[in-house]
Amino acid sequence: MPYKVQQPMKIRDIETGSKIYTECSDGSTYIIFHDMVGMYSYCETEKGGVVYLSSSTALTKKNDGYVIEAHMKNAPPPSGAT
Repeated sequence: MPYKVQQPMKIRDIETGSKIYTECSDGSTYIIFHDMVGMYSYCETEKGGVVYLSSSTALTKKNDGYVIEAHMKNAPPPSGAT
């Protein structure tokens, strides 16, 4: 059976409460998606910081959550929590 490549999905298409694994400036290792606010998503880090990601942010499924597609291509992580 050939290897099935997962297609990235947009953050606007994932379930509320989903984890997105990424490094954040507050030391968190993931953020939690809460809601879409116009063209941005409202997310919180595991430590309570707020992060807004574009609604077009591409994600790939990883274990019990997602990773930002750009991170998989060795791009620098977004500066996150405020």
